[in-house]
Amino acid sequence: MGQRLSLLAPSAPTVAVSSYIDALNNYQYVEVLNNSRFLKTIKAVDKTTGELVIIKLLIKPASTNYTIQLQQVIELLVKQSSLVYPFKNTLPWHKILETDRAGYLIRQMIKTNLYDRLSIRPFLEPIEKLFITFQILKIVNEIHLLNIQHGDIRLENFLVTSWNWILLTDFASLTKPTYIPEDNPNQYSFYFDSSGRRLCYIAPERFYNSQDHPKHVSSFNDDGSVSSKNSVTDSMDLFSMGCVIAELYNDGEPTFTLSQLFKFMKNDYKPDLSGIQNSHIIEIIGKLIKLDPNERSSARELLDEYRDICFPEFFYTFLYDFMESLNNQENFMPVTVDDNLSISDLKINYIFDNFDVISKQLNFDYPNESLISDDILPMKLNLPTMPQDYRIKPRKLDGHENQETALIILNAVTSLCQTLKQVNSKIKCCELILALSEHISDENKLDRSLPYLCLFLDEYIEASVYQEGMNISPKVVVVALYALTTLVMSCSYISPINVLLFPEYILPKVYSLLTLKGSQQSQRLINSAVAVCLPNLATIAKKFWIMSKAFKNENTVANTLVSPEDVMQSYASLKLTKEQLDSKFKDITVLLLTDSESSVKISLLNNILPLCQFFGQDKTNDIILPHLISYLNDSDQELRLAFLSSVLEMGPFIGVLSFEQYILPLLVQSIGDGEQFVVLQVLEIFNVFVKNRLINPRKEFNALEIYKELLLNSINLLLHPNQWIRNSIINLIISISNNLIDADRYCFLYPMIKSFLTYDLSIIEWNTLYPCLTKPLSKTVYDLTITWSLNATSKSLFWQNKASSMNSSNGILENKKKLISFSKNMGKSVYLPRSEMAFSPDTNKRSSVPLSSEDKQWLLKLKSLGLDDKSIWKVFVLKDYIYHISRFNVANYQLKAFDHIAILPRNIFFDIVYKSELMAMPNGVKEETYEPNIEDTVSVRNSSRRGSNSLILPQLERVTASVQMVETNVMGEMEAHIAGSKKTIWVNDSNTSHRVFSVHNSKIITSHIKHTYNGHNPFILNFLKSPTIQPTLSDFEEFGKLIIHKNQSSSAQQSQQNAAGSVFVPKNVMVTSFKYSNKTNCIDDISTLVVCPTSEFFVTGSSNGSLKVWDSLKMEKIVTVKNANLSIELESSVCSITFLPNRFIIVVTTNDGIIRLFRIDVIRNNKTKKITRYSRLQLIRQFQNDSVITEVKFLQDNYIIGTDSEQGLVVFDIITMEKLYGLQNPLIYGIINSFVVYKDSWVLVGSDKGYLTLWDLRFKIIVKSWRVQNDVTNEYVNSISALEILPRSIKLFTTHDGCIYFTMVCNSDISVWELPSMECKAILRSRIGENLKYSLIECKHDDDYDLGQMIDDIKIDIDSKIELSVSCLKYFKYDNNTDYLMCSMSDNKVILYNLTSIQDSVVLGNDKRKFLKRFYSNLVIINESNDDVTTSQEQTYNTIKYVDVLYEPSQMIITVDKNNCISIYK
Repeated sequence: MGQRLSLLAPSAPTVAVSSYIDALNNYQYVEVLNNSRFLKTIKAVDKTTGELVIIKLLIKPASTNYTIQLQQVIELLVKQSSLVYPFKNTLPWHKILETDRAGYLIRQMIKTNLYDRLSIRPFLEPIEKLFITFQILKIVNEIHLLNIQHGDIRLENFLVTSWNWILLTDFASLTKPTYIPEDNPNQYSFYFDSSGRRLCYIAPERFYNSQDHPKHVSSFNDDGSVSSKNSVTDSMDLFSMGCVIAELYNDGEPTFTLSQLFKFMKNDYKPDLSGIQNSHIIEIIGKLIKLDPNERSSARELLDEYRDICFPEFFYTFLYDFMESLNNQENFMPVTVDDNLSISDLKINYIFDNFDVISKQLNFDYPNESLISDDILPMKLNLPTMPQDYRIKPRKLDGHENQETALIILNAVTSLCQTLKQVNSKIKCCELILALSEHISDENKLDRSLPYLCLFLDEYIEASVYQEGMNISPKVVVVALYALTTLVMSCSYISPINVLLFPEYILPKVYSLLTLKGSQQSQRLINSAVAVCLPNLATIAKKFWIMSKAFKNENTVANTLVSPEDVMQSYASLKLTKEQLDSKFKDITVLLLTDSESSVKISLLNNILPLCQFFGQDKTNDIILPHLISYLNDSDQELRLAFLSSVLEMGPFIGVLSFEQYILPLLVQSIGDGEQFVVLQVLEIFNVFVKNRLINPRKEFNALEIYKELLLNSINLLLHPNQWIRNSIINLIISISNNLIDADRYCFLYPMIKSFLTYDLSIIEWNTLYPCLTKPLSKTVYDLTITWSLNATSKSLFWQNKASSMNSSNGILENKKKLISFSKNMGKSVYLPRSEMAFSPDTNKRSSVPLSSEDKQWLLKLKSLGLDDKSIWKVFVLKDYIYHISRFNVANYQLKAFDHIAILPRNIFFDIVYKSELMAMPNGVKEETYEPNIEDTVSVRNSSRRGSNSLILPQLERVTASVQMVETNVMGEMEAHIAGSKKTIWVNDSNTSHRVFSVHNSKIITSHIKHTYNGHNPFILNFLKSPTIQPTLSDFEEFGKLIIHKNQSSSAQQSQQNAAGSVFVPKNVMVTSFKYSNKTNCIDDISTLVVCPTSEFFVTGSSNGSLKVWDSLKMEKIVTVKNANLSIELESSVCSITFLPNRFIIVVTTNDGIIRLFRIDVIRNNKTKKITRYSRLQLIRQFQNDSVITEVKFLQDNYIIGTDSEQGLVVFDIITMEKLYGLQNPLIYGIINSFVVYKDSWVLVGSDKGYLTLWDLRFKIIVKSWRVQNDVTNEYVNSISALEILPRSIKLFTTHDGCIYFTMVCNSDISVWELPSMECKAILRSRIGENLKYSLIECKHDDDYDLGQMIDDIKIDIDSKIELSVSCLKYFKYDNNTDYLMCSMSDNKVILYNLTSIQDSVVLGNDKRKFLKRFYSNLVIINESNDDVTTSQEQTYNTIKYVDVLYEPSQMIITVDKNNCISIYK
């Protein structure tokens, strides 16, 4: 509007301003904020929304000669507002109205503008000012790109949110004139000096001399309409923006007044920018306030020029966009209407979830903590990118203004605190405040972070006091307390204004929390949190108090220099005294110490020492100790233990005198506590105080009396069955001994302990004292004595005549000496009481303690439990202790916490089906493998096909194979429903899950699991979706059904029919003998032979890769040519064949590293159940190993273990056919010849160098390694060729339960050993020789080997004679009651050692051989007698390689010699 309006506008309204607002229907007047002549600023309420708004009121002149036209202005303002509305840094007019009397510009109200913010605490930090400057440049650049100019940029027109987000408002290019006459100040005051500060932000070129310029310079016509000429330019806004930035950095000091601007236009004045520390900001201001408009840099040019120079890079790439997204309300609209969810909750979750991006962009570094602590404080944080359980640390900032970037995010977090509704959001808010506070200064921690953490405390206090409807969770209070304490713990210094932080701010709030009357559970939780935090708060408060004393001295010095007196007086009023802190902390401490909940007291006791250090020794004794000593009488065991633990911490602090006068008598009393953990803790305190010489006999005259008191009240517990208590007393005795001189040690200490010694000592230390002490009572005797005490009636004289108390000053030991006649000379080498003492069965005249008949009966019961006459005195020594603790009732305490729990268990059953099938290969070719026929499909109608452990439903129909490529589609496809039959339908409902169990070697194993839970609890359903169930072999059809051996099924009948000593006596009748040949009828080398579990057939493997199955039943038939029933060529040498227990499944390993599992399918006669036909060898599993597997044994369940060519042990899962792990046997031990396993616990390995190695399969480590030594010659054996496990039923020697026995072949001898003692128990020899004894010499396993030593161990002796030795070893049981060990010798002789009756041992083909049993040095030696037998001196090299036993059709022995001839003998 023009000059005429300024002349006609009234200096004061003719009617009340409120009447203009009342004329609007939807707005209610509140107050006038600025009563300027041009636009009056009015605060009002929008009745439709209830929000506060600002109304700019233009009162039209009342002159009849002048009518103002606003239509065109309104249209342009609406257009302008619509253009700037999308920008989040602007606040345009949202409603523009015109009436006959006035015009109205309405916008949202923001409480604070940038000018006001400069004077509000906490003051803006440099990084905040820099980000505000960046925002100003950004928004000015944005509006200039739209060719929109503001026209009146100044501090008052930049509004600031609580998180320092800038909003540019009150656009004036269309409402205020562009040019102002410099010779008419009234124009300037009317339009631009609304604040009355006479400041000038407008550019110099906007002033003109009315005498030199014509009238058309005005941008408005006389009627108020807008002229298209002379509008505001970008350079005019840039000058105003430079003034704003300069005033921002000068903390509100004006850049120009009107008079200074006129001087500046004449180059007579230059603004003072010396107070600005940032040189780049000075450069920016200088480029903006240049006198020549054409030389001023645009906002875009400044942003580009000072990128990563003045403004950090993350302002451009992250921070501005992140803050802008937080201000976009459309991003945080709740999906559903929820009164318990606010936009602030969504924003906090957004910040929390994006903390990893924030920390990365703002360069937060979090070093990994190597020290892991369980302490609650400092509080643990687990935000994204943080190490697990991270704790913030004090950080020293280097003073660079870009250091505290976290303040910008912190302002956004703290601005949301008051409007959060959800508990999780408030907890996240506390964690975010704490995490961001680590990267700001200590002063800002106290000014910016601490008040908002206290806000959650105030919220809970107000809700509890005024009983408001808000449901405030105590969890938020607890987290806020932990965060508050952690925050102040991270502060290294304090500012003078925060001196009274504790007595006037933090502690009153904490006290109010303790005095609230909320629910018991909530109050217990909060009080416990306060108890945890209080010691740490006391430590920090004391540190701040010490700092405050330094402030006073600094201020005195400063006062003499430059500080004004009023400032010093204000500092002087902030005086902190120690009495103020003591008073506040005392009130809080007493409330916690007298709390009714034990958990609160325990929380305080767990860290009581810092609180004691705060109060000092005297006040600790006055305030804390009187309450603590009452805790030992509390029924809560945990509280008593917590008190005793605190004594260890605070004992040295309170001093020896207080310890002796207050605490020691209570500790002595606590030795008789019924809870053994309490007794242990008391003894630990005694030991620590004595060991650390807090009670030092060389400094204190009564130290020996204290030692005597400790020992007299505790030494009797050396007879306690608890080994921990016994060891604690031993340590106490040793600690006392170490503090005494020799004279006191043997005149004072030794007489007190010698009654418990079995022989005299010269040195008191652990290695001498522990073996010398008499044995304690056994646990069974101790428990029965307690029962005797509880059940004793009035007739019992033993318990009626108990000593006064175990805690009396005389002690039990002296009472014992008065009441019982002991041996007079108690210092002899052995201390034993006389047999005539009162505890003998017959009452003796010399007895001091009479026994009633009831007591004698109880003594007989004690003797029946192993208490001998020489140990009955121990019962008397512990009599008072037992009497006391037997009446200590702890059962109610242990169970009371669980009385209110009444949750019944829920039984849920699973139906599980496993299925194996091929996966389609990429080329469409299927590998030939197991394909089930109709009888082999997964159908449990014929339930006999599965074991008794199967969990498959009996109504399940046959499943056909479904070959799928996608894992989620692998399911069993059911056949068509059979009418009238009930079955379980496997559909995709909530109770059924289909999962891939294993994918390996082109084979996929799927599991179909269905449970019986019918509820809808999502947590239970989610838990039931992934049960961990380990399948067995019986769950897979391809492994066939279990085979029950005939001998196993009828073992009970045979044991009754056969005599106990039934023996196997072979007749040496050759049933058959034939050469093993291949397809071309050439002799093939047999590499291995095994007999099936039922002995109905045996399997051989050859070096040419031939695998053959031979029917044992057909071997007796007279046939010239013996042919195998089944045969398959594997194209690689067979290394080993192993049968799985009770299954027709063989594990075959070949020289090409492949492990194959074959199922031998047979067809039986329905009547005789004998095998009539061998159908096929079906490959069901296959695995390609990296190395050759030389030998395989079955472990347990579905695991096998083998040795490979690299001398390692490898474990496989035969269901999934995966390699689980490998163990490398030390190569220096040589080549593995044999090994034995025991379940899945351990494996014993023997090597060709005579080393024996014991592996623990559970921990996958070598337990021990030995080398076998001949004790007669003191030489090591050359090789261990075979190992075999033996049962405990052997009769060679006395066996023991819990021991394992194994036989080992060393040279030509067979030795039997016991594990774990590793003692040689027996030696079986095939010839008579000298006495012999073997032992094991332990080897120290070391990873570093001497290469020279390894080379020296390699010996080549081509002239050595071949020694007759054992070539094969086999254990078997005959008729389930006779143990045999069958071995083949290198001279083609087979010996059957009868381990049940050794004299019944036989040699195949020689009935005259006898075996003698003799003993040598606790060793059983079995020799073969050569009586009446001529021994052939001629050696044979047709050595038997393999030997085994056949039970079908009769007992036979099968052998294989080196000529590859298979022979069978009856």
